[in-house]
Amino acid sequence: MIAGNSAAGVSCAQTIRRLKPDAQITLVGAEDAPFYSRCLLSYYVAGELERKRLFLRTRDWYHSNRIELVRGERIARVKPTMRQAVLESGRSLQYDFLVVATGSSAAALSIPGFSARGVFTLRNLDHADAILRFIRSRRPREAVVLGGGFIGLKVAYALRVRGMKVTVIEKLNQIMPRMLDKKGSKILSSFLVRRGINVRTGVSVSEIRARAKDVSSVRLEDGKELRCDLLVVAVGVKPNTELLPRASSANGGIITDEFMRTKFERIFACGDVAVTTDLVTGERTINALWFNAVQQGRVAGQNIAGVGRKYPGSFAANAVEFFTYPLVALGAVDMDGASEIISSHIPRERVYKRLLFCENRLVAAILMGDVEAAGVFSALIRSKEDIAEPRRELLTNPWRFSEKLGKSLANLSGEVSGNRHQVSATS
Repeated sequence: MIAGNSAAGVSCAQTIRRLKPDAQITLVGAEDAPFYSRCLLSYYVAGELERKRLFLRTRDWYHSNRIELVRGERIARVKPTMRQAVLESGRSLQYDFLVVATGSSAAALSIPGFSARGVFTLRNLDHADAILRFIRSRRPREAVVLGGGFIGLKVAYALRVRGMKVTVIEKLNQIMPRMLDKKGSKILSSFLVRRGINVRTGVSVSEIRARAKDVSSVRLEDGKELRCDLLVVAVGVKPNTELLPRASSANGGIITDEFMRTKFERIFACGDVAVTTDLVTGERTINALWFNAVQQGRVAGQNIAGVGRKYPGSFAANAVEFFTYPLVALGAVDMDGASEIISSHIPRERVYKRLLFCENRLVAAILMGDVEAAGVFSALIRSKEDIAEPRRELLTNPWRFSEKLGKSLANLSGEVSGNRHQVSATS
């Protein structure tokens, strides 16, 4: 039985089906929809992508692969000693193996006014549809996005494409703090402002105000007030660990070993809910990315089928595009103790690149404006190759390193794409 019908859960299901043609597979999905790409929801809200193009599997796919899909229902609790899962409806299901791939949810925001009409989050298809219905019926003109991280800026982009005046509020002193350094953040902020997205950093919202139950403005902690008739909250996520709270770590995720097993016998976890080892830093963390979720689901499925496969570790890799301006961040971009940092900036072309090294190994790369070699940098980080001097040549001729390291590097280099509709993003 698999809890979760997104990247990790579906990857696990199809892996088990391939290796165990006669296995009985039940997949429980909280949403009443087949598998779709969460990465593309902002482009759907922007009107740049048709709804049908979000879906990666049809309902017939589940049937043809003999996967029982329980739609629109969650598992309420698990009884590990009895190998039993109880659905919200009260129905009990037995399992031989259970895979928890329940993903994450938008973090709650405890400020006055959060329940006003016109306040949204964007984590799933229902959220996206609700935002679009609101836009079509109310025709909002001024929007505020709380959160200047990856998801928040994608939402801001979508609303700006819809013609709204948009302001992003970020409580830290820079946008995309986990993806960009201060200089890269400043470059991006200036670019977004020129495209009509106002950016406010170093300030928080103290109150959401409403008029006749409809959101009308936000009050900032510095006393200023911003009018808005649409508000989207994107201030982070929390893993959905409710099924296995006793297997969770201090930072909220479900702890797994190198085989994606939890502390409970015959129960695995994968995707945005799972704590794994970061491939670069060696730290135990959650790298909530689509590629990682797919790979973890595959490893969990292989081990359920008896293959005995180890998960090599998760990898941070984000790619996005705003108004045809691409950005890629790879590896530990905020890593302390880097032994060498090299960068280049071509202002007239809005190209910025920053590489971090630790003991002759490339551990992180930030690419803005020119992301053509993202695959090469990704492969160099993952392969942990010793890169001799002159390392600065990586900025001007990364392909030389690809040729030098040969076929093994080329096989890795396709994992990150700057294509706006093939981005590595939060799953």
